[in-house]
Amino acid sequence: MGLAKGKYGYFDEKNHEYVITRPDTPQPWYNYLVNDLGYVALISHTGGGTSFFQSARDKKILRYRYNSVPADRPGRWLYLRDMTSGDYWSSTWNPVPKPASEYTFRCHVGLNTQTVMSTYAEIASRLTYFVLPRRPAEVWLARLTNTGDRKRIIHSYSYGEFNFWGTLRDLLNLDNCPKCSRYHLDGDTIVHDTYNDLGDNLDNMQWVRHFAGFRSSHKPYAINPERQEFLGDIWRSESNPLVVESGRDSNFEGSGDYPICGLTHRWELQPGSSVEFAFVLAFGNNEDEMRRGLEAAGNIEELRESLEQVKERWSERLSFFQTATPEKEDFDPCVNTWNQYNAYINGLLSRSISPYNWGADRGLGFRDTLQDLMGVCHSEPEFARQRFLMMAGLIHSDGIAAHNYFPLTDTPDMRDFFDDHLWLPFTVARYLKETGEMGLLEERVRFVDGSGSQKLIDRLELVLDTTWRLRGKHGLPQTGHADWNDGLNPGSMESESLFNAMLFCASARELAAIAEFTGRNELAARCRERYEEMKELANTHGWDGQWYRRILLADGGCIGGKDVSPGSIFLEPQVWAVIGGVAEGERARTVMDSVYKHLARKHGIKLLDPPYTDYDPKWGSISILLPGHKENGAVFCHAASWAVVAEAILGNGSRAWDYYKRMAPTTNSRIAEVHETEPYVYSQHIAQEPFHKIGRARNSWLTGSATWFTLAGQQYILGVRPELGGLFIDPTIPGWKEFRVTRKFRGATYEIEVTNPGGVERGVKSVTVDGKAIEGNLVPPARAGATVKVEVVMG
Repeated sequence: MGLAKGKYGYFDEKNHEYVITRPDTPQPWYNYLVNDLGYVALISHTGGGTSFFQSARDKKILRYRYNSVPADRPGRWLYLRDMTSGDYWSSTWNPVPKPASEYTFRCHVGLNTQTVMSTYAEIASRLTYFVLPRRPAEVWLARLTNTGDRKRIIHSYSYGEFNFWGTLRDLLNLDNCPKCSRYHLDGDTIVHDTYNDLGDNLDNMQWVRHFAGFRSSHKPYAINPERQEFLGDIWRSESNPLVVESGRDSNFEGSGDYPICGLTHRWELQPGSSVEFAFVLAFGNNEDEMRRGLEAAGNIEELRESLEQVKERWSERLSFFQTATPEKEDFDPCVNTWNQYNAYINGLLSRSISPYNWGADRGLGFRDTLQDLMGVCHSEPEFARQRFLMMAGLIHSDGIAAHNYFPLTDTPDMRDFFDDHLWLPFTVARYLKETGEMGLLEERVRFVDGSGSQKLIDRLELVLDTTWRLRGKHGLPQTGHADWNDGLNPGSMESESLFNAMLFCASARELAAIAEFTGRNELAARCRERYEEMKELANTHGWDGQWYRRILLADGGCIGGKDVSPGSIFLEPQVWAVIGGVAEGERARTVMDSVYKHLARKHGIKLLDPPYTDYDPKWGSISILLPGHKENGAVFCHAASWAVVAEAILGNGSRAWDYYKRMAPTTNSRIAEVHETEPYVYSQHIAQEPFHKIGRARNSWLTGSATWFTLAGQQYILGVRPELGGLFIDPTIPGWKEFRVTRKFRGATYEIEVTNPGGVERGVKSVTVDGKAIEGNLVPPARAGATVKVEVVMG
């Protein structure tokens, strides 16, 4: 049964898919195909996209042109040509679009899989894309069926453009790249073996030879390995390639120019008959590695088995958290599948490559990556562990974090964004609560500037000490170049950030709990003392009667405040005042009521109001943005997710659920023609007034909202929250009478049944574990392998 049906598609929760029912979506809708080795393919619903191995900046395999007109080119395509009539089309609709009256289309967006099904001229095609689990290679698994009553002769033409490895080199060095281009035929395999420069300048060139090969399961009828020979003269495009239009292959061989994945096959199809074939695109740091990846092309049955392994791996990941609530259409699909999937992709990629970013200038952002990891601690703890240690090693000896990091070349980039380092204690605490592995604190982590190493527990203390040292004249944390909101960069690094103050309090409380749990009582006491002092300073200097100011400027004045306009109220300090324990009781309720009154909109919670109308260096680069866009007054989904958490902390179940639903994937599916970007995952921002397209989303997939909505749903609305001492159960719901959760935690499986006879929004009356009542609502860890039945009565 299709859920949350909209103009362009619906959710199929039985198969964990979003089904796109027509190809002409407002924007290309993308998916990611990945494996644990580091092979990543970004693919749109009509086959466009790119792929890379380990680094989008340095090892990009397929070319993709952003901001292209027509959109979504080039891609992984399969052209089809009727050799009798001369008519031709594409199995993915693009790049040879046909009228909807003649062409049927379905794209099944799966979890690391994608299948495009189409029918045209009585030829049905099915094209499934995925990445092999244990090889650096992607697969295009194709099936053609003759649905008519006459014999057909069909030629198929594969297409994908090899990239010259380095993203910026391929994009900018138009003089050099095609003159260095190397490719050759190895039997029926097209091999791209152009040299790649891993250096960062002319005085630091590091030339290495990489290999990418493209092979079919069947012997090709012909080859077309060079782009211009395939397309024809330079006035043609992928929509009318000469080889396909004429039916005459180039069979060109020779290095230089622009190599492509061009193999032709001839199929004779009797009425009702089908043919199945496959292509494999593999990467290798040397030729042997590439060949091992290509070996998979020889056995279609093994490829099918690999596809099932991808699906089984996702069934395993999702099994760590599943729920059944009264909101079977609007909540369950999001929490059970799509929030977790979006969070996993974020955990892998941070902000490195996406539908809106080439992958050239962003590696792993420090603050982004740490937050992203919180969403995968439950399902991928070992990956999270390794990544947390890597990120902890990006701190300089003065306690300041590298703002960005490229792992392949071990290259840190930028520093002095003074919220960055504060995220480390807050996020590492999530891992410790999930796994109970206190030994992690004893692991040694390097300093990124090469000045030795220290234990992780000491690193967590260091970053809090750093913020305590870098404070302004009011005693509040300095902003640095910027805090979480990169657009607020008012010049002086000594301006004071209320957001950083709230985040400091949240991290200090987390480190105090960790220290106390592990017997470090002196550290615990110091963290709590500093938390109390910072809390008092924030309430003394930051409170403005109904909400908190945003930044206290070094030369006097402030950003945010009832007497300041534009930018009177900002979302971030309000929600983090609740999360960090700075605002309590009546003040906390006042803060969140101000958010509801001034910032809540149909499509979510705005970041600020009113927006800036023109550039002023006093505010920073936020004011160059058009009003209603991005940080300047849009619904910035990352920060908006914090509002769900804050309302849940206060026990406001109806409002937490209301905020969650406004931005839920299911909601966006129903208004996809307005939302425009992929409805099944989150986008960075949703435009608001005064912009004329209110509700239009942009910058999909890689956004911190994925992890935070995952946490909001699992740990705050449903209230099944890992703590150091066990599994804490404290739902904040909109009066649901019952719900169930299956939660795997530290090797045991917890079957949790919650009943709510009085329809309250918050409050636990009793908890029973395996038939025995316990005090409070902290369920102690069970032995690994055990199944634990937990019954919770709210009231």
